[in-house]
Amino acid sequence: FFRSMSENAKTSKSIQKKIKIKHAKDLTKDKSHPKITLLLHQMSQILRETSDIPVPAVFLSDDFKSSVKMSIDFHGISRPSYPSNYKIKLYAPLLFKSLRSKFNVSEDQFLNCFNKSLIQSKRWNDIYKSHDKMFWVRYIECDDISGFLSLISHYYNHIVIYNNTNFLPMYVGLCRIFYNGKYAYVIIMKNPIHTPVAEKVDKQT
Repeated sequence: FFRSMSENAKTSKSIQKKIKIKHAKDLTKDKSHPKITLLLHQMSQILRETSDIPVPAVFLSDDFKSSVKMSIDFHGISRPSYPSNYKIKLYAPLLFKSLRSKFNVSEDQFLNCFNKSLIQSKRWNDIYKSHDKMFWVRYIECDDISGFLSLISHYYNHIVIYNNTNFLPMYVGLCRIFYNGKYAYVIIMKNPIHTPVAEKVDKQT
């Protein structure tokens, strides 16, 4: 049905594992946004397969620049909206895993949110919500990616020090997909409106 052109997940440091692609037929069920569906599906697969890799106690400069890349070649998918092959990249996967923990988001909770179709925002065309509305998924520009990555170490350190009183956006994932000859960048954040009322009150007092 399909085969992987390159099944190696690579990072600049700790992640070097074989990734198995599973349940590819599920990708054809979502008719609204195949690009997002492909990206989040494979992101979930990679994170599940590398879930046993521990988060370092201290992040070094190389950790902020780490990434996981994967290239997939599909066969037998008849829907024209899907490409025959595509590439994805996850930025700083262990760093964002640490951030999710600091934002009280478990890995199962995070990955299970993307098992169902996303909901497109009625106000913003470039924003989607997970089915439980706990996460926002947003397209961003390449220039914004460069700026964000240049500040990610400062962002992480701020969260570590001020997490209990933090009012910055809660970023939990950053990805790229090469799709139909173009790159698309997606950032995932925890929905601030989804934060429990008691937690909001605690942060304000």
